[in-house]
Amino acid sequence: MASQEDDLLKNEITYIDKTEETNNAQFIHSPEEEQVNYILSRSDMPKGLKSDNIIKNSIFTLSISRVTKIWISQWFDREINHTRQHFSTAPINLKFNKLGLHSQKFKLEEIVHAVDDPQFTRELEECMTVFKQEYYYPAAAGLGGVMESLLYKTLENYKRTSNKVLGSDPTLLDYLGALKKFNLIDRRQSNRIRSAFTIRNSISHYNPGFTEVSDIEAMLHGVENIYTTLYLPSLRWKESHPNQQLPEPSRQN
Repeated sequence: MASQEDDLLKNEITYIDKTEETNNAQFIHSPEEEQVNYILSRSDMPKGLKSDNIIKNSIFTLSISRVTKIWISQWFDREINHTRQHFSTAPINLKFNKLGLHSQKFKLEEIVHAVDDPQFTRELEECMTVFKQEYYYPAAAGLGGVMESLLYKTLENYKRTSNKVLGSDPTLLDYLGALKKFNLIDRRQSNRIRSAFTIRNSISHYNPGFTEVSDIEAMLHGVENIYTTLYLPSLRWKESHPNQQLPEPSRQN
């Protein structure tokens, strides 16, 4: 096996023969992680060597009498296979754990397909990845950015994202103000969006360390709401008004 060590000045290979200690049914039929932990727990192993530093794809059973290049070749093959599998995975993988959450519930696949933007897809993917692992705090913080991206893309479809409309560093109030200016949102929709951002802000700024699944679900419904009531109409407008800018509404009484 190989390990990552920050304090090493050069690459080193240390040979330690564990054939006798590992030549038993209990070790052979143990999971790989338990095998590694067992070997690292022996007193003759280098000090400071921890399982967290072990490169997983480098682990390979090898007789000490065999040449090192066989181990390197096996390690390289496993890295190649891992890389091929990793980069063949779709940009967004909306699978959920035993919490019973389903992507269809929030139209996530439809949203990703309609927005069709790699950066947006990646943002949403990262949020769902930490959500799947039950890390609700970073999921909530990230979903705030996803909602802001949808609001920006809504105005972008209308060609109304200039500094004059949004300013140089827009916040939620800037987005809502711009949408109201062009009669794209009513008070009820505005309050609905505010409620989703309020959950995000309470978690990000005032959270005592307790966040629930329901908080994230409420924010995902916020993403779905923005997509359905604001983004889709803007997309249809863009398709029917190519290269046009949404005109300002008349202010006559």
